[in-house]
Amino acid sequence: MIDGKATLVISSHTHMASDVTRALGILPDWSAERGDERVRDDGTSVSLRRRYFESAMWALEVDASPATMMAVDDDAAKGFGTLYVLVDRLLGRGPSLAMLRDNDYTMYIRWYGTSGSSQGGFLLPKDLLRDIAELGCDFFGNVYPFEGEHGHASRGMRAINA
Repeated sequence: MIDGKATLVISSHTHMASDVTRALGILPDWSAERGDERVRDDGTSVSLRRRYFESAMWALEVDASPATMMAVDDDAAKGFGTLYVLVDRLLGRGPSLAMLRDNDYTMYIRWYGTSGSSQGGFLLPKDLLRDIAELGCDFFGNVYPFEGEHGHASRGMRAINA
């Protein structure tokens, strides 16, 4: 298993993303308020149909990197390094996340990795499951097959959902 990316996404149709920052005491990696214009990385607008955010969005992201892998002691858990680091950044904030959920915020954790197996199965360690449960967030996991000696995901990736 090769680690990919872990993201906590929090959204609301009625409240502001800036309120999430205040509640959690963490700056997001990116956020947008309801009605903000969506722009591409190159600064151009997206299509008219989805030009503006319909809800406030707040996201905390952890990408696979050497620093992320160094943060995980157990070699068997390195395939989930981004997830461990994301959850560690949020530990102790379960009550704040519950308060946000009680105030019409929705949230989930999304993780993906790549695998050399066409089966794409994975096992989350129980300590990681316990910590995710403490946060009270839904979890979406995808495993993508990779090709080549460097483990790059194939261009025609087909998700194997958890």
